[in-house]
Amino acid sequence: MNEVPDEPLVIRVARSGGVAGMTRTGTLELHPQSPTSGQETSWVALAQEALAELRAAKESAAPSQLRDSFMWSLDFDGEKHSVADALLTGPARTLAEHIIGTPLPR
Repeated sequence: MNEVPDEPLVIRVARSGGVAGMTRTGTLELHPQSPTSGQETSWVALAQEALAELRAAKESAAPSQLRDSFMWSLDFDGEKHSVADALLTGPARTLAEHIIGTPLPR
């Protein structure tokens, strides 16, 4: 994750696949060094937990063999992780679902 003071942490999420084959995306920008609210502090902590979980799971993850299943792509400031829907759990799922529910900035 971003270690530069006052630089935002930008997390991008895309969920693709499913029966319709549509992609849903979202972006979340956090300020770990100077959070704007208590709620943002909670999201920063969740993002750190999610990234640790994704790094640990990366070595043991096998691609999904299910037809029409969702695939998730999570990008933490350029550190990219692709995860089958069935393998996205815990903090990573909570964060990803929150982000795709967040409208993209215009």
